[in-house]
Amino acid sequence: MAKPEFKYRIEELIQSLPKSKSTDWVAEQLEKEGIKRRTFFHHKAIKIDADEDLSAATLLIYARFFGVTVDDLFNYNVPVKPASERKA
Repeated sequence: MAKPEFKYRIEELIQSLPKSKSTDWVAEQLEKEGIKRRTFFHHKAIKIDADEDLSAATLLIYARFFGVTVDDLFNYNVPVKPASERKA
């Protein structure tokens, strides 16, 4: 399997919408939720190796909009050890 190009699955989620729902339609709807059009296009183009991350509030907006969990937005695994494996 090829390594994903983008950090977030936003484009993939747009493609899974009905054909009548274009990227422009998504941008218009997200503007109503407080994510500006230009910002939306920037977010969906963040490369997998970029240092930039979206805030929890922004991720929650995208998750609710697309009807997925926040975890489903990521194209990568966040390296976090379980609490039982961390040192006190």
